[in-house]
Amino acid sequence: MRVEEVFARTARRQPGDPAWIEAATGAETTYSEAARAVEAGAALLAQSGVRDEAPVALLIPNSGEYLLAVLSILRAGGILVPVNVRLSPAEVKHILEDSGAAGVVFDRALESLLPEDFGGFRVDAEELRQAPEKEAAPPAPHGDDVLSAILYTSGTSGRPKGVEMTHRAALEAARMMVAETNIRPRDRVLQLMPLTHSAPLHLMAYGAFYAGAAQIVGTFNPLDRPGMLAEEAARHRATHTFAAPVAYLLGLRAGPSKHDLSAMRYWLYGGSPMAGSQVESVLRSYSPVSPDARWMCVYGLTEAGPNGTLLDHEEHAEKAGSIGRRPTFNCEARLVDSRGEQVEAGEVGELCLRAESTMRGYRNLPEATREVLDKEGWLRTGDLARRDRDGYYWIVDRLKDVIISGGVNVYPSEVEAALLAHPNVADVAVVGTPHPQWGESVAAVVVPASPDAPPTLEDLRAFAAGKIADFKLPRRVEIVDALPRNPTGKVLKTALRERL
Repeated sequence: MRVEEVFARTARRQPGDPAWIEAATGAETTYSEAARAVEAGAALLAQSGVRDEAPVALLIPNSGEYLLAVLSILRAGGILVPVNVRLSPAEVKHILEDSGAAGVVFDRALESLLPEDFGGFRVDAEELRQAPEKEAAPPAPHGDDVLSAILYTSGTSGRPKGVEMTHRAALEAARMMVAETNIRPRDRVLQLMPLTHSAPLHLMAYGAFYAGAAQIVGTFNPLDRPGMLAEEAARHRATHTFAAPVAYLLGLRAGPSKHDLSAMRYWLYGGSPMAGSQVESVLRSYSPVSPDARWMCVYGLTEAGPNGTLLDHEEHAEKAGSIGRRPTFNCEARLVDSRGEQVEAGEVGELCLRAESTMRGYRNLPEATREVLDKEGWLRTGDLARRDRDGYYWIVDRLKDVIISGGVNVYPSEVEAALLAHPNVADVAVVGTPHPQWGESVAAVVVPASPDAPPTLEDLRAFAAGKIADFKLPRRVEIVDALPRNPTGKVLKTALRERL
């Protein structure tokens, strides 16, 4: 089946149930109302020039209008090209050109991000929402092995690459999430992470459509409302949510214990690393007011659907900080060395995944596709990991982030974990900087817990001494107010290296 067909099936089964709810206002749209709007929206897009497999960019903040536009584009036979609203005009231009977008559905407040010379059609989101229902929708498209989306990676290093996903792959990811987290009809899925990214879109949005759940849609605002995740979960009686670790960690400052979170059944986190000590802090704060909820770490990447491994609720007590022991039910995992041979327990290797939800390839980049995806369907993630004696995977670092100092590998995540235990370190990122003798040396960029009295290099070296080897201790410390992160919460280490 195709994504819009799954939605239409649910609309026939549960016409009066809410499909989505605006987090800010509580306004509801039922499945039957949404289905009629999708048909009208598809008719409007067809009149605007959408043809089968035509890429259509989408520049709208998280909202019901966003979900309506997604379904309308797919129903018209187009390929979805989500564009993050926080990108610069130059980045937006790259995505429009690289994807070959035939047009764009946009929020009027964001029109300044669009290049003036963009030659495709433009449809205002409000115009799409108000499309007359009397217009006949185009013939229903067929085939689930055609592209549903081109998802542009976060671009933490270099320009974002377009990940081509089929309908079948997207729904495999959704089916995995429904099965692993028991999403049921009339559940309430809180969506505060950007729907331009694969986990909120494929796992949560399409998972909700698959199961017949409602989505509570809003935009996470960490600066003005650090406790927004718990606040909205309580206000809307959410049963499921997925968020980047930063959303949970910022919420600790606001105090989740102030809220009634008893309706929540699954707290999901992923998208960037979270140290074991941080996981434990989050669970201690949330669990008293959410006693029946299950916590789950979801590891994966856009190129895999996302799909990968899970750390189940019961495993957190012993293995917090791990990405789990078992792959999801429709995925395989293994660790390999530089020659592609599997490594032994305790050894570091590159994590590789194989799943039905894997991408077709990178847009316009056949060589880059061949570098990460082999003929047997194994995807090289670029993540270095080790597997302990119990079979649990532990991310060591990104392959490209490993610091080579004096010919010895230093894994930044190991240094970061040691420094995070310091009482005056709220956040930290470790990168390599050029050194004339050693090749690279270790530098730490620190967000202090007490900005008026930040830790010194000597403080941090003395604290970490004995916890990690001497050659791993930082040689330089920079104090900052906040670490630069992309919209999924990943630290932009390229920006830090350039700064240093």
